[in-house]
Amino acid sequence: MAKRLQRTPENQRYRDNLAHDLKRFRSYGDTWRELANVLLEAEKENPEYIKSQKYSKESALKLIEEKDGWFVARNIDKFEKAGQKEIVEMLIKRDYWWLVFENIDKIKKSLHKVVIKFLCKKNVFHRWVMLSLEKFEWLNQEVAEYMVEKGYSWIVLYNLDNFKWLNHKKLAEQIIDYWDWEDLIDYLKNLKWLDGEVAKKLIEEWYWKYVERNPEYFWLKKDN
Repeated sequence: MAKRLQRTPENQRYRDNLAHDLKRFRSYGDTWRELANVLLEAEKENPEYIKSQKYSKESALKLIEEKDGWFVARNIDKFEKAGQKEIVEMLIKRDYWWLVFENIDKIKKSLHKVVIKFLCKKNVFHRWVMLSLEKFEWLNQEVAEYMVEKGYSWIVLYNLDNFKWLNHKKLAEQIIDYWDWEDLIDYLKNLKWLDGEVAKKLIEEWYWKYVERNPEYFWLKKDN
């Protein structure tokens, strides 16, 4: 018989708290009973079992369908990472997007840009999301351009430091093409490496006074 490992106080507190919650909800339905049984019966020999256990993607989707998405979102790191994309998409579709945002640190970094795209599609960006975009990692040119396309130029421009390897000139030209003039002017000082082509486009759209007053924002040749 394998020797039972001794739990540390931290292990025991973690187990007791989660076990208490799942016991309380066992009567809610089959999915809850399944999770409770996995937790309370399989975790007999290993005190680290709870922290290492990954519940199935199917269990997560069932819980969301049963309107228990709050549990899934807050414990998303306890579900199989291979299924996180589908879980996140379902949570956002079922209006648990704010819990996804609050628990973004528990989601794979490679999915952060996917979460941003889902939020854009759902049209649920709010000011408090904008002010906390630093929680997201691995945001790049692709994500920035997608957000501009969906009408969120101002969020990109406000959070430029959270995007890596950005081509500022290309981003500015895209914002101009989408007619987000006011957003660009408000945050133009945050952009770098803008050239005469960007200045020319602004001048053509009657923003010549702004270019004239802020030449330091552009790499201008004497003949521009």
